[in-house]
Amino acid sequence: MSDVIELPRRPVPRKGRVPLEVVRYPPGCRHLRVLVDERLSKVTCRDCKAELNPIWVLGMLAQEDDRLRSQWLMMRAEVRLLSTKTKAKCRHCGKFTRLDSGASYHTLLAVTEQLEGEDERVT
Repeated sequence: MSDVIELPRRPVPRKGRVPLEVVRYPPGCRHLRVLVDERLSKVTCRDCKAELNPIWVLGMLAQEDDRLRSQWLMMRAEVRLLSTKTKAKCRHCGKFTRLDSGASYHTLLAVTEQLEGEDERVT
């Protein structure tokens, strides 16, 4: 008995038939700059001129919005933690320097959750 296991063979596609067609964008283009034509109801990449799916663009914008909101909350948490003192005078040179809160990532997350709760109550 042989230790070799024969795997089933994949059928070779007939000439002219492509089993999978992959759409590739120009190298390096991530479609970060878009042009929205409201009159024609079209969304186009400003860099490579490709016509884009409006739903994909909305998803991309929603992800960016979520990322920016998270960063904004983290910055607000830092400000809250630093609200008592933001600068200190250096003992050596006498210049004022900005202080880091020294808060851990988990502390910042806890404060951002508080801030999100406060924002929800306001709106």
